[in-house]
Amino acid sequence: MAHEAVQHLRMIGSGRSGGGNFDKVRIIGEGSVNGELCCVSCKTRGNASFDGNVKAESFHAAGAVETAAHVKADRARVYGELKMGGSLSASHLKLRGALEAADSCRAEKMDAKGHVRAGGDVEAEGLSLKGGFTVGGLLNAEEMDVRLKFPSEAREVGGGRIRIARAFGGSRAVLLEVDTIEGDDVYVEYVKARVVRGNAVRIGPGCEIGTVEHAGRLKADARSHVKQTMKR
Repeated sequence: MAHEAVQHLRMIGSGRSGGGNFDKVRIIGEGSVNGELCCVSCKTRGNASFDGNVKAESFHAAGAVETAAHVKADRARVYGELKMGGSLSASHLKLRGALEAADSCRAEKMDAKGHVRAGGDVEAEGLSLKGGFTVGGLLNAEEMDVRLKFPSEAREVGGGRIRIARAFGGSRAVLLEVDTIEGDDVYVEYVKARVVRGNAVRIGPGCEIGTVEHAGRLKADARSHVKQTMKR
């Protein structure tokens, strides 16, 4: 990510900036940026707000951060709460808290503990999520390992290897409601879905499934209810 970085931006206590190109951006306390921000690294600790796009090689948010537009970073780390009026795009995303995007959330690698909410799709090559999610579109990952602690929902779930299970200490009620789940190797538990489709499909306990479509092996736990199965 190229920048014409000529200076640093620091806000300690409280401050305000009109945005621009910077090397390092540090906000400690309470700060706001009114305009597009491009930088090599952006670190916030406390309360920060951005009313334009944020582009950074490294984006580290600790505390409560709001952006009116999009965040694009090579590496993004969120400890606390990040709320975006647009989308998030990162090569690597680490979340410990809550992330909300009005649009989509995309990363090559996503490591999340907490809650992810997106109005659009959530996509990653590798996704590890412990907690819960609310996705208005598709939750998609080539390698997906989801451990649910909270009620969650998505329109669709797709990928290669999909594992959706109840986290230790999570509720024994249905934790995920989704229309369709489709992958190559699928394992789900405590899920309510209209269709589960895959090559190899395993239905664990606590599920309510309308139709299971499978090309290869199928195994269903006796503690789940599957209305019908179809061999493709």
